[in-house]
Amino acid sequence: MFSPLQKLFVDLNKIYKKVAQEVKDVITKRFRCIQAVILIGSLTKGKLRKDIVEEPSDIDLIFIVKKVENVKEVKKTLIDYINKEISLKYGIALYPFVISQQEYLNRLNKKDLFILETYIKGEVIYGQKPRRSG
Repeated sequence: MFSPLQKLFVDLNKIYKKVAQEVKDVITKRFRCIQAVILIGSLTKGKLRKDIVEEPSDIDLIFIVKKVENVKEVKKTLIDYINKEISLKYGIALYPFVISQQEYLNRLNKKDLFILETYIKGEVIYGQKPRRSG
């Protein structure tokens, strides 16, 4: 990559992480039921897509809530906030995945590849990942 552009992409990583932190802050202040927020995907690897016009990178966040009853409300609030604030302010796509602690652990124990990947490679930006038993 052309070296003056490298600084731009370092700064883009910072902007994307700032957006992830902003979403995390808003949602964890609104809901006490959030156990963990985990950042996954290209941002955790520092590998945002180089083509920011044709194929911009997105932000992938997993919100683990303490009880299954909280999943729907947290997800709705997240989507509303992303659509009304983040998309308009930053023009960045953000894809939240909301899961209960019990479902996360069940899928982890069943060796679900998606959940295993988040468990091994995900970057915790709030709370702690649920630990599997055994």
